[in-house]
Amino acid sequence: ASWATVATVIVNLIFFVFLARKLTYVKLINKSIVITFLKALSASLIMFYIIKLPYIYSRNIWIVAFAGMIVYLVSFFGLKLVFSKLKIEK
Repeated sequence: ASWATVATVIVNLIFFVFLARKLTYVKLINKSIVITFLKALSASLIMFYIIKLPYIYSRNIWIVAFAGMIVYLVSFFGLKLVFSKLKIEK
């Protein structure tokens, strides 16, 4: 059942992307979207490696989730600040 759900979501995604490209003049991939995706991916990787530290991983799940949230928030907006200082964003 889970594979059917994944397949259905992928088919819907392809269908909606096709409709969006056909009916609107919006570019699906542009520099801003790619940079935001890279910032989110980088922040997620930093959060993952921090959470996997044995000192944090052995704690209560609520503490781990809160630590992950704080690390992601700081790293995402830190990367946003770095990208804006380097004038990469726009």
